[in-house]
Amino acid sequence: MIDPVRLLQDSHASLKRSFLPGNPFMVSAVVEDLKTRWTCSEMKTYLPKGLTDIYKANDNERRPCSDITETIPGEADVFCAALASQNPGTAILTSDSDLFLFDLGSESAVIFFDTIRVGDYGDKISLIEPSMTIKAMKYRPASIADRLGIPALSYLAHELNQNPRSKLTELVRRAKVASDLSQKTPGYLTFMEEYDLQNVLQYDPSEAQTLQNLDTRISELFVQCLWTNRNFENQHQAPRIYLPFLVEDHSRKCAWAESVGFRRLAYSLLNLNAASSTASKPTVITECVRRGRRFCFDNIDLYSIEGGEIEKESGSLLDSLEFFQRQYHLHHHHANYDSPLFWRTYALYEINKDWFASNNHLSAFKNHIALKSFLGLNRGSENDTFDNETIDWDDIHALAQLQAVLYSLRMVYQIIQGLALDEGGGSLGRLRGVLARLPPLHVLMRSFHEVRRELYGFV
Repeated sequence: MIDPVRLLQDSHASLKRSFLPGNPFMVSAVVEDLKTRWTCSEMKTYLPKGLTDIYKANDNERRPCSDITETIPGEADVFCAALASQNPGTAILTSDSDLFLFDLGSESAVIFFDTIRVGDYGDKISLIEPSMTIKAMKYRPASIADRLGIPALSYLAHELNQNPRSKLTELVRRAKVASDLSQKTPGYLTFMEEYDLQNVLQYDPSEAQTLQNLDTRISELFVQCLWTNRNFENQHQAPRIYLPFLVEDHSRKCAWAESVGFRRLAYSLLNLNAASSTASKPTVITECVRRGRRFCFDNIDLYSIEGGEIEKESGSLLDSLEFFQRQYHLHHHHANYDSPLFWRTYALYEINKDWFASNNHLSAFKNHIALKSFLGLNRGSENDTFDNETIDWDDIHALAQLQAVLYSLRMVYQIIQGLALDEGGGSLGRLRGVLARLPPLHVLMRSFHEVRRELYGFV
């Protein structure tokens, strides 16, 4: 468990440190956990003893965060601003200064993460003692604008955008002049389009029910392909998905490349979700992937509904999973689809399928030279002793490929679970049943050392 004092105080350290990239699946995992993982009983196991009584004994299975965690069809800051404008006194916790430019009303405020501090803290004081307080700086945009003598901070922001080298006093003077004009300039109106809350204020949350059990990136695709509200849809380009930025070796082929077939199936399944819709169905999805310092845009052609290609590819994936599961049980009778280890070894099998084709059994895992390194087996040692500390770029890249395969399989399940299938469902129904047993993201995307230890036990 992270010490909350250390967590809150660290953001104010003056020493500049370089950090490793964050987990690329963090947002998706947090949303999933808030909705499905954190029951009262689960949270109690992570709380200090003095705080466990805040949840009643008969509330153990309740998920207090589930109902207040919502996936929305657009930028979160706009929806937060709309909520604050409708509920005076609301405070938005954020690191985005753009929220100053929305009309939040006279009472609502913005709190920045880096202003949070632990007050009255000493070495002998614990978080559960009454003297411990968490403090933060609250900014009311309307109050700040009033003190500057302008109707809203948006006037000041527009002048700063137009004249970035001007001093504050000059920018305030220009903002006052602009705000006094009876007719706003075209430049100001264009600048403010991004901060217009009217479309969001007309948003009906019931329309977004289909998004609530989806990964954030899949929900973006749903909005682009299936959303009925045209305000959230760009009709002038193919639907796009921005894949997570994996920690990988950028001198090698992109880690996402090995699992593109799974994602092509996932994207094609979107059109089955839209089969009853009169809207035009996409034939291409554009994947946006970072490769080194470059962004690459790859067009993925979708399988057609009429030609039976989707059912064929679904059946092929199902056959692959069932074949691997039969082979897997030959060596690990206790393991099944519910085991995280099964899915990790299947991902490694997919990544190295060509090699395994000539080594016809899973015990061959241990003889694959790249996998020996990934598993922490010392190749220079006669006994293949286990070393969980040494990591090189081959290992890092292999983990990125493994993560890409698992995430792509999860994408297939996320989309296939929304299909209305006939009783039995054929190969699609069976595939849905198998993929439903994928572990949650916080398990699938564990750290390198945790994954290595799990896999070492397999061989």
